[in-house]
Amino acid sequence: MNCPLCGKPASLKSVVRPATTAAGVGAGGYVAASGASTGAAIGSLFGPLGTVAGGLLGILVGAAAGGAAGHAVGKYIDEGVIRTYHCDFCDYSWRAA
Repeated sequence: MNCPLCGKPASLKSVVRPATTAAGVGAGGYVAASGASTGAAIGSLFGPLGTVAGGLLGILVGAAAGGAAGHAVGKYIDEGVIRTYHCDFCDYSWRAA
């Protein structure tokens, strides 16, 4: 989309995306923490350090998956509902109809 004032390319403002990404990381990490025992059990095959590493890896994977889901939801809301754009050249912001 181009700026209605100067005609230069404009970008979509990330209004909701940062919050939904952070919420997704937190929720994904929390849910994965309850399932970390599975990762710890698998890691226990490699000894005590494997138990800790397996549990932590399970939490990290859950947090990453939650963050990716939150990012996608936030992007959908920013693009489809809020539709606020910003021109980096003339610093003009507007909401697309």
